[in-house]
Amino acid sequence: PAEQVAQLSGDRPQVLVRGLASPLCQFRVRRGAAESTPSVWTDTSVWRPLPLIGDQFRTQIVDFTGGTGALSGLGVALGVSSASDAAAGDGGGGVALGAALFARLLWPRHPPTLCAVKLTHYQVRYRVCGDDWRDLPLVELPREDTLVVECQVSELQYGRLYEFQLRLGN
Repeated sequence: PAEQVAQLSGDRPQVLVRGLASPLCQFRVRRGAAESTPSVWTDTSVWRPLPLIGDQFRTQIVDFTGGTGALSGLGVALGVSSASDAAAGDGGGGVALGAALFARLLWPRHPPTLCAVKLTHYQVRYRVCGDDWRDLPLVELPREDTLVVECQVSELQYGRLYEFQLRLGN
């Protein structure tokens, strides 16, 4: 129906189609009797791993590391490493002078349902609440047989409240 289609402004002709009932679709453009060739198959929605918090996150991490479960969303764990830990290459230790705060983000490698467009890259960005986003470089997702993707964000400061965002694409 025409009320579900809106033309978007810009230098290229683009339209926004709302309310599609199917998870996959193809597009064709018709003008009078002329019809374009069909587009490639595409997904009608984008998978966004929902945040895992509190007991849900803790339970899923324990189950996953024990080999009995899988992550169902995006988890963020904060950690602290001291300058001596970083030099020694171990992640343990307490808070000391020169300690660094970091966040470790974990999410499933694959969406819970099959997609027409294969996800091949990710980008993490973060910010202090209310500030501008800091984009980390675009990174290729690990091999297909990988279950969980992990990314570490360093350069965090104590006493600040941070927001994290994950972008998945092809």
